[in-house]
Amino acid sequence: MSCWGEGYPDMKSMALGHNTTCILDGDDMVRCWGVRVPEEYRRASFVSIVADGDTVCDVVTTNFSVRFAPV
Repeated sequence: MSCWGEGYPDMKSMALGHNTTCILDGDDMVRCWGVRVPEEYRRASFVSIVADGDTVCDVVTTNFSVRFAPV
């Protein structure tokens, strides 16, 4: 993925849901707009992220488990 412009975040992937945009940034952290990232996920490191409708799912780096958070 390539982005340009002033102030864009370094990102590896993007997930689009219903009124929600989340990215997996260059530090493997999740950032979201339109929804708050739950507290337990704010410092976690992730391998991938997807969104569908009102749900955001991700795979955690430490043990590759899948976590999801309804939006």
